[in-house]
Amino acid sequence: MSSTNRRKFLKDLGIGSVTAGFMPSSLIADEQMVDAVDSNQQQIHEVAKHEYNGSYSGEYLSRIAFPLGGSGAGMFCLEGTGAISHMSVRNKPDVFNEPGMFAAISIKGLTNGAKILEGPVPDWKKFGLRDAGNGLSGSTAGLPRFKHA
Repeated sequence: MSSTNRRKFLKDLGIGSVTAGFMPSSLIADEQMVDAVDSNQQQIHEVAKHEYNGSYSGEYLSRIAFPLGGSGAGMFCLEGTGAISHMSVRNKPDVFNEPGMFAAISIKGLTNGAKILEGPVPDWKKFGLRDAGNGLSGSTAGLPRFKHA
């Protein structure tokens, strides 16, 4: 084998091994992109099922909040599940403030007759909150609620 052929062979071998190293990762990346696009399209389709300006029920209640109050006077939101959130008072915005405030009812003479006037706490609010790994300090997630909002 001449030195020119040997050099060409080594060059081709090096290029081939580099290309072979990149090929599987690019194929896997393409598959992951297709999966991500499919799941995103499914999420968009789920949102598109809701009628514009229609009534909210079920899972749609866990993602809406109605602001009450105004600028300078303070504000809070009443969520679709009945929770009080986004508490801002005295013109100090605190958008992610979820205080331990709630409305409750207690029926006299009924065992376990006290409940918070809210629907179930959405899963997205239980996980990923501040101090969530330490028992959700300051949260009212464990108190009894109604099954449906």
